[in-house]
Amino acid sequence: MGNVTGLRLGRLGDRSDTVAIEAHMDTVFPKGTVNRVLEREGILYAPGISDNTRGLALLWGVLEALRAGGLQTKRDILFAATVQEEGLGGLSGLRHLLDSHGEVRQCITVDGPDADVVVTGGPGIRTLEVTFSGAGGHAYKHCGEIGNPAHAAARAAAAMLRLPLPKAPKTTFEVTVLDSGGMSGVNAIPASARMVLNYRSSSMEALLRLDESIRAAAEAGRAAAGKLQDPGLPYGYIADEIAEIARRLSDMPLEEVTVTALEDFRFRLDAIAFAARMDVLRQPSHKPLFDGIQEFQNRLDDCVEFLQSLSREVEWKPEGESEGTQEDSPERGPVKLYGDLAMQEGMLLFWLKGEIQKLGALLEEPQRAALEGVCDRMAKAVELCGNAAGETGPGEILRLLQAAYEELAARAGELGEYGGALAYIAEEVKGPFPYLAADR
Repeated sequence: MGNVTGLRLGRLGDRSDTVAIEAHMDTVFPKGTVNRVLEREGILYAPGISDNTRGLALLWGVLEALRAGGLQTKRDILFAATVQEEGLGGLSGLRHLLDSHGEVRQCITVDGPDADVVVTGGPGIRTLEVTFSGAGGHAYKHCGEIGNPAHAAARAAAAMLRLPLPKAPKTTFEVTVLDSGGMSGVNAIPASARMVLNYRSSSMEALLRLDESIRAAAEAGRAAAGKLQDPGLPYGYIADEIAEIARRLSDMPLEEVTVTALEDFRFRLDAIAFAARMDVLRQPSHKPLFDGIQEFQNRLDDCVEFLQSLSREVEWKPEGESEGTQEDSPERGPVKLYGDLAMQEGMLLFWLKGEIQKLGALLEEPQRAALEGVCDRMAKAVELCGNAAGETGPGEILRLLQAAYEELAARAGELGEYGGALAYIAEEVKGPFPYLAADR
């Protein structure tokens, strides 16, 4: 990581109860800013000297004082000079220090210009980087024809800055970086724009309430799946899908929980609930087995409503644009498009697994093996969609889905009147082929 540490042993010899004293080595100024240090009347002047060169000097001063005075503390003291405190580093050095030294029970941080202030609490900090992507083009030729990521970023920033912020507990929000294109593209519509957001709040209550809501929703999902996992029932595909949503929900770090992410889970759950209702029509006596799905939906709704109440999200659209034509919206970038594709193909995979289970004894063993191979290809395609806007590209996704379509269509033909659902799923799998082929 780059941290520099030194341990001064205490007289108790208890290695499980250590005090850390740390100061960070980096400053807000870029490399090369500090060319020299000026001294005037015994005072040193330089960029970043109070944040946090003086902190490092103080660490050395404490060590010198303890040595000169012949003092030995009761407990061990871990002295540390840490890295990546500033900017997007987000206290990475300090986090690594504490994660790798489980024996540390208290930590004193030396930072800032004030010599007579002790701070025992502070706000939580989140720093997010958002990238807006588009096709790029000529500023004159393509004006009004393609979306401009710079315009989208500016509109998003303006909308965010209109959000009301609570005064108590003090909560702050700022757009700290906004850039795109560069001077090399002065006559071009940029292909991307970048925005960095910084927000802080001293309230832990909201964080804890959100954590509690997420855990309750995940538990409701696990309970719903448990009711349907009887091997003697034809509902294993529903149970597996619910269990997967619950797992992903419980594993999601709180800093990644957003209204959009929760609504995506809710969308998948709505499709599962539809499948369950169809199964109840075939077997009304099984209705109580599906009651847990509604509870899971309710819990997810609670999470979404709570997040919306925290953020007070505002909906915006560029002036002059009607619903459904927001070309500049950040929601239309490659990441979003491939995310939508993953969700679409994931739901088709869910339906396919259900159809395989319902066909049961009608399938001969080679047919069943072939359809399970289709499931594997589709699952791999869904997984690759997460990287399609970056290193993976759409080529492998297209190959997997084409193979899945061909196999599905062949098996549907073999099954005749019983293969209607498979044929329908096959046609839906084929839907994104033109887009994927054009994007290669």
